[in-house]
Amino acid sequence: MGRAGRTGPGVTRRQPDPYHWPNGEAFYRILYYSNKAIAAGCRDPEIHLLKSRSQMKLGIHPAAAEKDVLKYYPAMQRSGYPPCLKAYDLIAALHAAAAVKPPWPGAARKVMLTKLQRLFPAILAEKGLPGPDVVELMARYEGLYKTLYGARAPALRRMIVLINKARPLRSVCWDVKGISYINYAWDARGFSPAVPPDRLILFVKRLAVARAALQHAYGINPRDYMAATLMIMVDMGLGRKIPDMNRWFHRAIDANPDDFLAYSKKKRFLYRRWGGSRHQLLRFARQCAANHGYAGGVRFMACLIYNHVAAYNGAALNPYTGNAFFKHARRWKRIDALFTNYLRRFPHDYYHRWWLAQYAAWCGHWRIARQQIALCGKHLRPRIFGLKNNAAMLREFVKTVNAHVKK
Repeated sequence: MGRAGRTGPGVTRRQPDPYHWPNGEAFYRILYYSNKAIAAGCRDPEIHLLKSRSQMKLGIHPAAAEKDVLKYYPAMQRSGYPPCLKAYDLIAALHAAAAVKPPWPGAARKVMLTKLQRLFPAILAEKGLPGPDVVELMARYEGLYKTLYGARAPALRRMIVLINKARPLRSVCWDVKGISYINYAWDARGFSPAVPPDRLILFVKRLAVARAALQHAYGINPRDYMAATLMIMVDMGLGRKIPDMNRWFHRAIDANPDDFLAYSKKKRFLYRRWGGSRHQLLRFARQCAANHGYAGGVRFMACLIYNHVAAYNGAALNPYTGNAFFKHARRWKRIDALFTNYLRRFPHDYYHRWWLAQYAAWCGHWRIARQQIALCGKHLRPRIFGLKNNAAMLREFVKTVNAHVKK
């Protein structure tokens, strides 16, 4: 099989934007079409890898999927596909090599990591490659390196050398430096509320480097929404005010109205911990729900905000029955409108259908919850719905719904 064309109907040769992958429908579409292509005789290694990686994400026979990733990734590396796709598959293979039983030896994984690093110069030089793909790829590489070796600094130094050798006039190179130093700064700080002074100084210094890199990226390309989005993260860490964050947020969504990451980072910025309030979060939830696109899942950011606000002031959020926050009629009216319109267009998105079942139960609409559970059918798998393979929790939820319907 060649680079493209013989990959089955509906399967694109470039992966979707990684930041849009929370949309469960994408996993199902990729799995559906890759299965059809393979059943028709397709031997393209990328199609087999897309199938296996989707299975890993959805929790469908994950052990077999990990073995398939390790089986097909060598053929992918020999193919004519672009280096960015090869790198994504190598990262998946490295994760699979650590997860299989028994795990691959360290020497074999080091060879794979070296092959991955050799792809980076070509990726940074590739014209037309979307910036978010490059930024996400490099961030995944650094996270993988830290997982394997316990430190990010060597991977970061390699990135800086590559950026200096690449085309420094491309804003994406500075985006990569920005996200690298953001992650490096949080490595120094940690996530504990109490931070030693020396770590806090290091945190601020590294964020200052990230800020300078991202400002340079935005200066090169004012349509670089990734630079604007990452600046929200920097401003949050540096303790800047909400108007500063809003300036970068509007720059990001002016360039890309469906930028899920920008909405996600603004949501976190509005948490009480960072100077926001309950009122600001609920107002932002209405803004998210009014988003006209479905591609990035921005509309459903409103539900994530509701989850956060529901737990304000120490209020317990029961995973089966919710709490008083969700019992208001207007809350259910807004949630129902979001999901009904979406599922009318994408009826086979069982990820969001499960969400609707959960919110229906929390809002006290038990019959609707049971109806949505029935429509999920065999697709009701714990890992899909964020329960981390906790089948007992899923069974208890279904039992709770059935019990309330019978009352």
